[in-house]
Order: sequence, then C-alpha cells, then structure tokens
Amino acid sequence: MADTASRIFVGAGTVSFAPYVAPVGGAEPTGHTFTDVGAILGGVNLDRKTTYHEVKSDHALNILDMIKVEDYLTATFAMEESNMENLAIAWDQPAANVSGSAPNKTLNRTPNSARQLLAMKIVGAGSGMGAGSTNTRTMTAWKCVVVDVGKSSFKKDGEFLLEVTVRIMQDLGITNGSTSQDLKTVDS
Repeated sequence: MADTASRIFVGAGTVSFAPYVAPVGGAEPTGHTFTDVGAILGGVNLDRKTTYHEVKSDHALNILDMIKVEDYLTATFAMEESNMENLAIAWDQPAANVSGSAPNKTLNRTPNSARQLLAMKIVGAGSGMGAGSTNTRTMTAWKCVVVDVGKSSFKKDGEFLLEVTVRIMQDLGITNGSTSQDLKTVDS
C-alpha cells in the first residue's frame, strides 16, 4: 500500500461529557447535551485491553486456540481547566454536588456517592477523504465512568492537572446490529 499523507492525523483533540442516556428500542441513545472540558494537555490516549484464555492439551506442545474473555477500552487525558465542574467529573461526583456561581463555587465531595454514568465525545483530526469533508473524527462512548484521576499538585512551575482515566463500557441496551455498543467512530 502506498503512503497517503491525508491518512496521517495531526491535531489537537477535544473531550466533552454528558450524563448517560439509556438507549430506547435498541437504537443508539440520543438527547445528550455534551459539555467540553476545555484545555487538555498531552492529547487523548485510547488503550485497548484484551484477555484471552489459552486452550491447551497434554497432546500438543503449542496452544490449540485462544478464546477472547475480555475486551475493553480506556481513555486517558489531562484536563488543564480544573473548574468545579471538571473536578466533579474527575472525582466521580454528581453535578448536584457543585453549588454557587462563578467565581464563588463549592464542590462537596461525597465518597459514598454512586458512580456517575457518563457519555463521552472525543473530537479530533480526521481522514479528510472525500468532497465536503471537515477533516474531523468523532468518537462517542455511549456509557463510561471515570475510574481514576492521578495525583494533582499545586506547584510554582506547572499546571494543576486532572489526569483522568475513563473506562468505556458496553451498553447492552443497544441491540441494533449496525450500531456500536461501546465506541462509535465517524470521519466527516
């Protein structure tokens, strides 16, 4: 295959979140109102993890088969804008735990709060193939939860970053065979 420069994506991405919306009638969910988290540092990283069971036999020296038993994606990124709404997302807190109005806002962190199901949208550079293309790739995770936020430090020579890890889950309510159950990727 010949090299095609237009298939090499270069450019910053954006991340936005919305409250989870359950699918209706097996179709992908609609009605999300996504909110951009603002500036991020170091890009958005997607990591696919798989686990296989190795089928072995005493009669063979090699593996006979491999059966996939786990397959999931995580997204990681560092939020630079540590407003109260972003802190609530990073610390897996309900939006209702943020009160007040700018610049006087408060986040009341409650460790016993239930996990916050979210939808996540990542928008970045796309393929640019075809007439009318906006050179945009949009990835939508229908159901996810923030599972980790790294250390955040106040320091004189650096930003206070929220290094977030998001676990993308499978939404079994989406039963339309032509629709992704975890991450939908569209080039436009």
